[in-house]
Amino acid sequence: MIISLLQPPPETFDLFDDVILLSEGQVVYHGPRENVLEFFEIMGFECPDRKGVVDFLQEGSGSFLHISRLGSLLLPAAAGRTIVAANTLGTFTLLLVFILGGYIAATGYGTLRANDAEEAEAIAVMRGMEAALSIGMYRVLLLMDCLRLVRAFRNCPEDLSWGPLTLAPDIRALAASFLALRHLTWPPQANVPEIIYVDGDSVSFTAAQSDFSFDHLSGNHPRKAVEFSGLTSQLLPLSSATTGIQYPLLAVRVTLFPDSGICVGLTMSHTSGDGMAWNQMERYWGLVCSSLRGETPSLLLDLLPSFDRSTIIDPHGIQESFLKYMKKVNITQQSFNLPSSATTPTDPSHVKLVATYVIDLPHIEKLKKWVLSRIIEKNKEEPSFKLTSLVVTCAFVWACLIKAMEGNDDSREHFIISVDCRTRIDPPLPVTYFGNCLTYTFATVNKNDLVGEDGIVLAAESMGNAIKTILEDVLANAPNMLEVIFEMANKGRLAGISCTPRMRLYEVNFGWGNPKKIEVISSSAGYGWLTMCENGGHANKGLEFGIALKKHQIDVFTSFFEDFLSSL
Repeated sequence: MIISLLQPPPETFDLFDDVILLSEGQVVYHGPRENVLEFFEIMGFECPDRKGVVDFLQEGSGSFLHISRLGSLLLPAAAGRTIVAANTLGTFTLLLVFILGGYIAATGYGTLRANDAEEAEAIAVMRGMEAALSIGMYRVLLLMDCLRLVRAFRNCPEDLSWGPLTLAPDIRALAASFLALRHLTWPPQANVPEIIYVDGDSVSFTAAQSDFSFDHLSGNHPRKAVEFSGLTSQLLPLSSATTGIQYPLLAVRVTLFPDSGICVGLTMSHTSGDGMAWNQMERYWGLVCSSLRGETPSLLLDLLPSFDRSTIIDPHGIQESFLKYMKKVNITQQSFNLPSSATTPTDPSHVKLVATYVIDLPHIEKLKKWVLSRIIEKNKEEPSFKLTSLVVTCAFVWACLIKAMEGNDDSREHFIISVDCRTRIDPPLPVTYFGNCLTYTFATVNKNDLVGEDGIVLAAESMGNAIKTILEDVLANAPNMLEVIFEMANKGRLAGISCTPRMRLYEVNFGWGNPKKIEVISSSAGYGWLTMCENGGHANKGLEFGIALKKHQIDVFTSFFEDFLSSL
């Protein structure tokens, strides 16, 4: 796969079977190479006179850095910065992808301005986001909801050039074991969307290099959310004449920070699996990489995914309820069509910062004792629910979050809590089951109560009681889950957690050691969404929370967070 800012010469297309053309992040052509020149004639773009691929890359990028010994990884660069290095994996069809936006923005065939690469990348990212958002809120959640996760590794070998080349072949075997090679589509003959695999399907794998500060990105301090956009790839849909629109399930982007570290950015679709399933995939991938370096982890067999759905019983009619609700919100075969146009959001107030906050174990224990004493003082009895570290820390962070956010004092605040059902249904599923096996429960508190003196206590009581109720029958509320979620979002503000310590995010090891920092970029998709995991991979050091807010909200949140912990 080659991504370029200029239009390639005809000879370049001869290297490929199929061609996908993106214009500002949207697919404008997908078909055989024989017809691509006709497409250019219709669109009015003429191919420049160049002799070969190397000439094109040299002229188009300003400098030709490297052609891999594998013969399939091309690293062109512009303005001293790597644009793209990509490799299609496990396919019989090579794809040529290039960005017309960069060509249009350039001053001419033979020149590129210093910032053209950044502009083209920004255009592609922006257009991809617009395409998803303009589809509609429901479709984004059900069909395009992605977990965008970045793992930053430090103390790697000085020469990291081998890293992406090692990761790329390993993912072939990985994808064969998981659903990663497949696509989400809605065939004309099917009544429901399907995840399918056809010969030639691939996983997008991109290797890049950055001179940005690795220490800045992997810190806990507030950072601009947009600074992480270049560390992951978009899951751009493809158009096929036989199956229609197809949505990929996984995209991988590895970024090298010379003399500093390396980032592995994963974009994963929740349509095929929940966070637990995808994290199992990452751990398996890491073990595969480690085994190629002479190690033979016994966990490889233990982490093999299970796709067996034959034992799943649906006494509540969950599938039928979901299909009816999808139809109600106009999610049909026709809704899979890409939007024809979109507008660009330019409001600077949408700029958000991401930050990580740590609560160590001593403060968690103090917080539990404080909440317990206030509950007993208020109710004259011990709580009927289990007052866990998860409950008290989420209650505390939720209260700080609502204090930092604008809104009416009489509004209803909702906090969504996900529950893994694998071992809680009858019969239970194996912990390695790959798929979506979640249900949700909600804590609800009035804002004026939540920001009051006993706000943390009320939040803890609401969360604890909600968890206690859902664990009695985890699937009882599942049929109406979607309708309830959107009703709450429409009538009040909905916050929640997208990751929990049970996922053990820091245990992924590609042979370079455990990650220095993990960022779940999807937490910046909406205000109020949090990520929570063990602090730096060490549960005995407490918990860390990731949030995304505006600058002034971050300041207010930090003030409440630090002041309360220091008062315990």
